[in-house]
Amino acid sequence: MNLADRIIALQYVFPFSGLREGELVALAEVCGVRNFEPGEIVLRPEVLLKRLLIRIEGSLEDRQGKSAGDLLGIQSLLFDRAPDREILAGKSGARCLLLDKGHFFRTMYELPEIAQGIVALQPKQEVRT
Repeated sequence: MNLADRIIALQYVFPFSGLREGELVALAEVCGVRNFEPGEIVLRPEVLLKRLLIRIEGSLEDRQGKSAGDLLGIQSLLFDRAPDREILAGKSGARCLLLDKGHFFRTMYELPEIAQGIVALQPKQEVRT
């Protein structure tokens, strides 16, 4: 997957869809690509992710077939909280862009609209005492 393909893919995923061309290019340049085979485990419970996974093709779902969404790893990156369920690639597999932790935080800092979009995607969290 070349740079142009990664840029085009990011344009279709919220919150990256609102970025300007130069911002998309900069982000796409630091994203890796990972293909997951159908049924392959993408996330394991109790294992912290060290990168953001951005689903660009196929599907990601739990064991009950419920969609896991387009962005995985936010809880691990922001709150050091491991996923509570196993996530698998769907029946047709999945292709994801990978944004490592350092680039994730740099993106959040440099592009506040991405930070706002990611926060908006998160379910309300209970305060733990």
